[in-house]
Parts: sequence; structure tokens; C-alpha cells
Amino acid sequence: MRRACCRLLCAAPLTVALLSLTVSGCSSSDSQQLYHDGLKAARAADRQRLLECIQSLPDDDSVAPIRAVLRGHLHCLDQKPRLALLEFSLGNRDERTREESWFQAGKLSYEAKQYAEALALLRQVIQWNADRLEAHQLTAAACYDIGAMEQAIGSLKEVMRLQPDDFRPRHMEASILQDFERFGDAELAWREAAARVPPDSTASEEVHAGWGDCLVRLRKYDRALEVLEKAGAWSDVLARKAQASSALRKFDAARTHAAAALGGRHPVAREEGGFAYVSEGLAANDLVVLTRLVDPLDNTLLKIDMA
Repeated sequence: MRRACCRLLCAAPLTVALLSLTVSGCSSSDSQQLYHDGLKAARAADRQRLLECIQSLPDDDSVAPIRAVLRGHLHCLDQKPRLALLEFSLGNRDERTREESWFQAGKLSYEAKQYAEALALLRQVIQWNADRLEAHQLTAAACYDIGAMEQAIGSLKEVMRLQPDDFRPRHMEASILQDFERFGDAELAWREAAARVPPDSTASEEVHAGWGDCLVRLRKYDRALEVLEKAGAWSDVLARKAQASSALRKFDAARTHAAAALGGRHPVAREEGGFAYVSEGLAANDLVVLTRLVDPLDNTLLKIDMA
């Protein structure tokens, strides 16, 4: 009996030491795993799992930055951005958490339309990790929103590098180039987007509508009509078909497309003056052109204030 008690007593210090080592291990590799699990839960908007990861962290100052970042994500899920920013700031100097801290702060700044702050934070993230896809995506969006189009395109090129099969950055690039009337470059970008967009989807129709519009502006009317066949039957698409058909002297087809774009009706006068547009998405000049195609003698729309 005394031997058994002795063994237990002798074993006690060793057991305590082993337990101490286990707790110590939890503050390193186990804590890092909980951090990654928490980030995964945050991305999946799994609040319960994220909270479990936070509560499973040891009460140790060495994991304070990890706890802060995960709490920041929890506040994001709870739609409390100010509290989230405060937590992220507590993890912005630790090498384990600084990239995530700065990125999330940049994301919150972008959502708050604080574009200068967002760009400064996101560019630092990219310096640390040039392959952080979301940082390039948000940088492109922020540059676009402030009108820095060349910088936006540069960021989109990085997105394309990281996701070569994604049509979306090429779609955005084509739209930017077209807005700046760089139609030759835009056509190439539209073609690249069309080659990657899922077929038979709304996105495919949008891409082909933009591409067809670009081709009309380049006066490549035959090719425009081919592309616009995959662009659906929206009013602006029908207007471009009418324009291309008219340029090719296919007047019957032009009148058919124009009538369809107008919904078979002419604009009607409103009581307060001016005219109501019969088809959403059509500009006033489109309505004038289309009405003339349907009925060359109709001058109703000449009264529209084009300003």
C-alpha cells in the first residue's frame, strides 16, 4: 500500500509537468490550428463554430493577437464594424496575425467608402503576400471607385494571374476600357471574358451585350450581330441590333429590332411635361433613333430635352 502511494506521490510532479507541457503545446500548434479553424468558420459565416474556437483558446497572453483577430471576425458577423476594427488593431503587429488584421481593416475601410485608408492597408497586405487574391480584388474595386482606372486594371491583371479561368476580372477590365473609349483594347478583353464565362447564364448575356456594343462602336456590324445573338433580348441589346442592321442596310430587320426594343409602343406624354420612356435601359437618343426606324415620319421624340 505504501509502495502504491509512493508511486502516486512520486508520479504527481511528473504528471503536473506533463500537463504543463500539454497546455504549453496548446498555446502554439493547437492555438494556430484553432486560429485557422476560426478563420475558416468566419469565411463560412459559422458564428457558433467561430465562437467555439475563441473559447477554446488558452487564457495566455501569447495568443492574445489570435484571440483579437477572431473576435474581430465575430464582430463583423454581428455587424459591429467599429468594434471589429478595434480588435483587428490588436493583432496588426504580430507576424501570425498581421496580414489578416490589415486585410480585414482594409476591407472594413472600403465598405465604409474610406478608399484612401483602404488602399494603404491593402497595398501593405500585398507587399507581405503578393498572392492574396482578395487584396488584389478589393484594390481593383477601390481604384475603380476613385477613378484610378489604370491602377484598377493593373490590380485586375494580378487577379487574372491568380485566377486565369475567371471571367469576372476580364469583364471588369473590358467595361473600364470601354468607358474610356479604348474600344480596340476593350474588344480583346470582351473576347477573353466571353471565352471564360459560363454559357447559358445571365453573366454570359451581359458579357456578350457589352462585347456587341463595343463591336457596334468599332463599326464591325456583321460581327456585332453574331455576338448579340447570345446577349438576350434586353432593350439595349435590341437597340444595338437595330443600329447594326440599319448600318448594313438591312432595314426590315432594323425595324423589327427597333419595334421590339420599344415594346411595340411609342413614348407617351406625361401630365407634368416631357415624355415617359417605354423601355427601361434605353437612353433618350436611342429612343429617337429607334422611333425613326419604326416610323420615319414620327417626330414626337424630337421634343425630348436631350440635355
